[in-house]
Amino acid sequence: MRRCGRIFFPPSLKFVSHSGGRLSATRFSTTGFDLPDWFRNPKDDGSCAGLDDEEDDIFVLPTEPNVSDERRSQSSTSRSLSIRPGFPATASHEDAEFEADIDEVSRILSARFASPEAIMIAMDCCSVRVTGCLVDKILTRFSNDWVAAFGFFMWVGTQGGYCHCADSYDLMVDILGKFKQFDLMWGLINQMVEVGGLMSLMTMTKVMRRLAGASRWTEAIDAFHKMDRFGVVKDTKAMNVLLDTLCKERSVKRARGVFQELRGTIPPDENSFNTLVHGWCKARMLKEALDTMEEMKQHGFSPSVVTYTSLVEAYCMEKDFQTVYALLDEMRKRRCPPNVVTYTILMHALGKAGRTREALDTFDKL
Repeated sequence: MRRCGRIFFPPSLKFVSHSGGRLSATRFSTTGFDLPDWFRNPKDDGSCAGLDDEEDDIFVLPTEPNVSDERRSQSSTSRSLSIRPGFPATASHEDAEFEADIDEVSRILSARFASPEAIMIAMDCCSVRVTGCLVDKILTRFSNDWVAAFGFFMWVGTQGGYCHCADSYDLMVDILGKFKQFDLMWGLINQMVEVGGLMSLMTMTKVMRRLAGASRWTEAIDAFHKMDRFGVVKDTKAMNVLLDTLCKERSVKRARGVFQELRGTIPPDENSFNTLVHGWCKARMLKEALDTMEEMKQHGFSPSVVTYTSLVEAYCMEKDFQTVYALLDEMRKRRCPPNVVTYTILMHALGKAGRTREALDTFDKL
């Protein structure tokens, strides 16, 4: 069970101003797919000739609706309305107070402060009722201002009767990592470990993604190796997070190296190989992608629609439609039929290549 914890920052934490207004700190302990114009108003195939091959032609793998995301959205909407049985669906007095507290805190944080410590001083005159919902709301609202977010986070941690929960810590860790405040981020991680019960794979996912996003590849990999010290299990799921993080940050070769290093102690699964295939495809290294798919088969995993769709997308970007059609035939033979995502990628690529009739024929197969 993940616990809540008060956060106490030692007196040694000091913020130092630098030129340019920067601050540093010493370390302390298919539904909804939009069809393009050429598809809604088809013309002769020749009408699309002359389309350029600039970078804006690059398309991204569409995502399918996620049932769990939809449920979370509905649940969030229901909570925000505060609808209670037997009462009208209107904002209650508590809701009005909550919104007023949000506005008051936002007004204070919107002013320009030199440091998080200055924000803590300014917040001392604030009389809001601190709750987990208020903290998460404010951190989300000020996620693009780490000074405001961190100053508020520190102030809240000193308030009696309240302790930070794991989700609030994770939000703050992500914000600090986003702005490359890695000393502060690691200090917060240490606090979470000291409190106990707060660290999770979600926390380490945010850490690894932010480090990789800052091109700190070695530190991201080291963070994975340190996970067990923080009470987080290094299993297949955790390894896949690291592989995905490296591939998304265009470091698929490092991801492959990590995979080779860990495969002896952490068994890979289908997602491990799919992640690498997708990474190779994004890097336009198609031979390596095909080799990885063959390796996947040798480990007893059958390529899925996810595997093939990554390859289809890559060959579409190369305008190698002959290979694309061969892959589609192979999918059908393996009883792994293309889905709407696969066909949507193909339709867009055909349209960009001026092959409108083929795109319309593809649509008929949906």
